[in-house]
Amino acid sequence: MNESINNWLKLHGGLNPFGEPLYRLVWSEDQIERRWGTFNDFTPSGIFVRTFTGFRNVKKYPWIHARWLIERWCDPDLTIANEIDISRGTYEPVFVYEDKNGNPLPLALFTAQFIIAAANADRTTPEVVKDLRERAEKAEVAELLERIHD
Repeated sequence: MNESINNWLKLHGGLNPFGEPLYRLVWSEDQIERRWGTFNDFTPSGIFVRTFTGFRNVKKYPWIHARWLIERWCDPDLTIANEIDISRGTYEPVFVYEDKNGNPLPLALFTAQFIIAAANADRTTPEVVKDLRERAEKAEVAELLERIHD
């Protein structure tokens, strides 16, 4: 499902100047970024070794555990972030697949479609939402039937 959502996002969400998708679905635990900071290094047994100041690869979302999320690419010329390397722009979260209580939500193409429609429209009317929901349901049924036939 995540691959089909990413394919849809790439096809309908647009591409950045580097040919990468403007929107992408990612797993929170897999995201790393180069961040400037002061870091304390320890041995595996917990003995302090040194303090290091500079860029280091760190988890991007240490507060989002085991969740899918949709990110949007931000142009480096329109981004202010002294603590991260933004030379090729940066992806920032726009939606985490979890409910208001922090419980995970299942992946759904409709969510990605809604986010793209909301980002690309001045207003998302109830009619647009209804149309998107109907198209998403039809697409998911078609995908499920295709899986069954395979």
